Amino acid sequence: MIKKSILLLIIILVAVVMIRFMTDHSVNIIAVYQNPYTAAVIVENLPWRDRDKITWWRNNEKRLIQRYSLKTDNPRGALDYFVYAFGEGYQPEGKTDRLCFEEIQSPARCIDKNLLMVVTQNRAGEQMFLIDKYRYQVMRDGELQKQPLIEPGDIR
Repeated sequence: MIKKSILLLIIILVAVVMIRFMTDHSVNIIAVYQNPYTAAVIVENLPWRDRDKITWWRNNEKRLIQRYSLKTDNPRGALDYFVYAFGEGYQPEGKTDRLCFEEIQSPARCIDKNLLMVVTQNRAGEQMFLIDKYRYQVMRDGELQKQPLIEPGDIR
């Protein structure tokens, strides 16, 4: 009985440490690249859970726009943000499908396309987050509404 209790305590302790490790890292913004309609935000250590990703964005959006001098006005009226993982860092274009940045004057100017999150707006101007297979819409009262993204060929 004592061995089972000690084992259970160790498992709980390891789980707590792992959860703290996954949620305690501060997000490191590596770079931001912009064209007239979109901005690619390259990050390390984006939170693991969807709600934590959204909270991070909502807490840092204004600072990010200001720090990187992002121009949010364009003919469409809004800027779409694509948040990518830095992953293995900048790499040569090669034969794999990578996202490359012309601003970088080096052969290693591409990253693997590991899209973590898209931040956009609907026609009504409400902010939306696309993460994995879900769309989170910020409602007028500030609440988040979670909806599954429709798969190709899915008729509802």
